[in-house]
Amino acid sequence: MLVSEFIEWLKTQDQDATVKCVVVYPSKGYYDQGGNPKEVDFTPERSEYIDWSKYPKIKGDDKELLIGEM
Repeated sequence: MLVSEFIEWLKTQDQDATVKCVVVYPSKGYYDQGGNPKEVDFTPERSEYIDWSKYPKIKGDDKELLIGEM
């Protein structure tokens, strides 16, 4: 989904709703390998933008926006 499409979809949602995202915290031991996902309030700090075209060894010009944290 493109950001422009995401914005249009967001316009159809309840504008008073709180936006949540998933954050995966590091594991603390053997029984929670892979981390611990938690639902948290979204803030801009909990997103990451990557412009792959700036990496010469990677073909393509994909750009990605991750909402959440890993």
